[in-house]
Formats: sequence, structure tokens, C-alpha cells
Amino acid sequence: MLQQHITIEQLISIQIYQKFEINAFQCSNMMGIGKDKAYRYYKLFKEGLSALEIYQQYKKNKSKCGRKKILLSEEKLENIDKLLDNDWSLDSISGRDQLLKAVERCSTKTLYRMVKDKVIDASKLRRKGKKKPNNHQETRGKINNCKTIHERNKKFPDAPKSKEYGHFEGDTIIGEKRRTAIVTLVEKTSKYIVLLKASRKSQEVLEAMNKWFTSI
Repeated sequence: MLQQHITIEQLISIQIYQKFEINAFQCSNMMGIGKDKAYRYYKLFKEGLSALEIYQQYKKNKSKCGRKKILLSEEKLENIDKLLDNDWSLDSISGRDQLLKAVERCSTKTLYRMVKDKVIDASKLRRKGKKKPNNHQETRGKINNCKTIHERNKKFPDAPKSKEYGHFEGDTIIGEKRRTAIVTLVEKTSKYIVLLKASRKSQEVLEAMNKWFTSI
């Protein structure tokens, strides 16, 4: 089973479940995560750690894991460059190395990653992707007549960097049988969490948030 990395949003949700005294086993079922993971984070929250502190430590530990990037010698990179000049593809180069059991060899995926990292010249590739027609505008997945977070970022440039107090990011946690919902508002700088009760109807969610913001 592929291991999924924890996100700050998931940690905040786990913390909310723990504050509402929902046991770790139920939390793991509702969020679709392993029960051992839920029990581990419940224990850390009981020790007084915040979701942000746990996430920062998680990212620090994560940076030490994983496979190191494959580095090729200058001679090998020059050889790849010459083959690309002769109209070879990265798939062919990787396949030939595997067939000849070359001392320095790597997968096609690794070679394409080297292209992305600009180790290999992308302009020499045979296929450079599909070209969109001039003045093409992507319309898929767009919502009309709505404000975007970029408008906030222009007006409040310190908001994305979490340097200015007062900017909240919201989400909802769906309850049992998908009938109720808890609205979560997290202040970006302090990570202060606000919990509001509502249903799954968008109008009630809007009213719950407006009522709380009006009160302050």
C-alpha cells in the first residue's frame, strides 16, 4: 500500500476530532488514515504540541528520507548530448543502456527529471509537447464571477507569507452520514482555530461564518 504524506490540513482536522473527544479509531475511519497514525498524533496533541509544530517536525524528518538523486558523470552527459543530436529519444538512450548493462545507467523517468532540472538540454528532445493555438484560453475547471485568492494577495502582500494577523482560511469537516458539517477557520499567522456548527448547505455555512465575523 502506498504511504500518503500527512498535510497541515489533515493535522488540524485530527486536532479538532481530538478536542471534540472523538476517539482515535473513529478519527482514522472518518479521515481514511491508518489507526496507528491517528493514535500517534493524538498522543502528540495530548503532550501539548500544536498542529504546526508537529507538521514542521514532520517536514524536517521527511527531508532526511527518500532516495538521493542520481548524478551522472560529465562524460556520460556529453554522450547523452551527442545521442540527442543524432535524433535519439531519452527512452531509446535508457533502453540501450539497460540492454548493454552500462556502468552508468538510469531510467527514462530519471532522464526526464534531469531535463526538468536543466541538466539535459530540453531543446534537443524530439517531442516538445502539444502546442496550443495562438490566443488559446483554458476554460476547463473555472468558476465564473468569483473572487480569487490572488486579489487578496495583491491587496495584502504579507498574507501569503503568514506575516500579518487577521487572514483566515476555511474548510469543512463532514459529519456522520454526511448530514452535518463543522466549519473550520484557521488564522494563518497564529494557527488559531475557530469551529462553527452548520449543515452541508452552502447558505448555512455562509451564514455561520458571517455571524461569527460580525460578532468580532
